[in-house]
Amino acid sequence: MEANNNQNTTTMELIIIIKIKTVYGEDKIYPACATAETFAALTGKKTFSPVDLKHIRALGYTIKQGFFSGDTMIAAVDFN
Repeated sequence: MEANNNQNTTTMELIIIIKIKTVYGEDKIYPACATAETFAALTGKKTFSPVDLKHIRALGYTIKQGFFSGDTMIAAVDFN
């Protein structure tokens, strides 16, 4: 039997989108996509802390900050 060396592997990038809102002079990190909302639900909080984001990254996710006009996202950039 001959081995098949032509492996077609597809990798999918795992991404969540967050948005930053300033509340009483303090920046808060909010989920802005369904996956981010699921992570927030798992933490039991409405916003993410830097430690939360560290753990999400450890799971292989890329975190992008979304920029919105009303409810429409107009751009997303890597969030560090």
